[in-house]
Amino acid sequence: MNDTTNTTTSPIAQLIKGNQQIASAKTFASHAEILDFIQTAVTGNMEGQEYMHGREILDDVLDDLIRYRSSLESIDAYVKANKL
Repeated sequence: MNDTTNTTTSPIAQLIKGNQQIASAKTFASHAEILDFIQTAVTGNMEGQEYMHGREILDDVLDDLIRYRSSLESIDAYVKANKL
């Protein structure tokens, strides 16, 4: 029997999952999409982390942002595509 229990996933976990799905093909995310990812990555890493030191949270935020940046086209590619 299948368990269809609705499980909630943290916002950052959802972003990372989405990031992993697009990691194979570089994308031209919009300005708003990038800002939204940054905001969610920061707040998502801070939620429920009372037991973690701020330095550990900082490393997690930076790891997520670097991984996201790697999934995006370069600034040069944005310029060449007239998207910047």
